Amino acid sequence: MSVYRWFSELVNEMVEGNQWLDTEVLFRATSQANALYEFIFDKAAPGATSQAIQGHDHTATQGGRVVARGSLYSGGAGQDQFFKWEPSAATTWYSADNANSSSKQRSGSLFWAYCSGTTTGASSPYTTPVAWLHVRVLKPVPGGAGNKTVSARINNVTLSKYSETKTFTVAAGGSSPVSESLDFVEVPIQPGWNEFDIEYQTDKDSPVVYTTHICLMEAADEDGCYESSTGVSPLGGV
Repeated sequence: MSVYRWFSELVNEMVEGNQWLDTEVLFRATSQANALYEFIFDKAAPGATSQAIQGHDHTATQGGRVVARGSLYSGGAGQDQFFKWEPSAATTWYSADNANSSSKQRSGSLFWAYCSGTTTGASSPYTTPVAWLHVRVLKPVPGGAGNKTVSARINNVTLSKYSETKTFTVAAGGSSPVSESLDFVEVPIQPGWNEFDIEYQTDKDSPVVYTTHICLMEAADEDGCYESSTGVSPLGGV
């Protein structure tokens, strides 16, 4: 017996209520289920001797990232360097990756994200902030004397707008790196592609800070989803 699988169309006329369920509908539905099985698990559908649909690769070396609902961009490197920041001077904003070699520099942009929602309001505090950002930083044991206060902000390069500013302390003493989280709730964004940069500024000296994880998310309203200008949630909702 052959096991069929492909992504055939299930039109409304086939699946509307109070209609007979004929062999054509069952054939298409079964073929879709088998195709999805092979796409997700990357192996032949139950009962099949061969695989017809290529599976999506989620392995650590070659696969794509799993994108959670509401997530616009995410990335990380464990305790290793994701972005390294080591300023050349105090009281000056620098990109989070300014200490990387020139071949790894991103020319003022760390990542891109695509949004389906409305454009952020004209000025901060924004009337319609449509993105939140979670940032995890690692503060190595610093040299020099005295504590340093480091400020952080998100630059939407596309809109030339900034988020609110968060601060954290890099202590003068200590024997091991310290990890800390920053949460931004006013990240400016527009529909379509957005170019982002994370910027830091220190009040003195030149401490080293690693950005180890970032996660950009669509802001949610009280119903658990953000509504676009059309009144429809871009990624679904309750």
